[in-house]
Amino acid sequence: MPRIKLNQLIELLNQNSLPQGILEFKDDNWRNWRIELEVEYFPVDDSIPESELTDDDYEEVPRCDLQCLDNCYLQFTSFGSDYKEALLDCLERAELINS
Repeated sequence: MPRIKLNQLIELLNQNSLPQGILEFKDDNWRNWRIELEVEYFPVDDSIPESELTDDDYEEVPRCDLQCLDNCYLQFTSFGSDYKEALLDCLERAELINS
């Protein structure tokens, strides 16, 4: 699991080169954070019964989970059109970056 600093994370965001999976970093106050980037699958049409859904009936939605490893109460989850949008939302809500 790679461990980087917050400014390196922002650089990866700007380059659109975030890997799917788990990444750990330290913020400017030396708190340890873990990011998990994954894909959730949601039905495109809620009117179709679950038993009749096929793979084509689902859409992929990027999800970001952000957790402070030094404080179990600081946890954020966001969904977005891409990983960058989801992660930026989590970082803003955690007050690690300004919008």
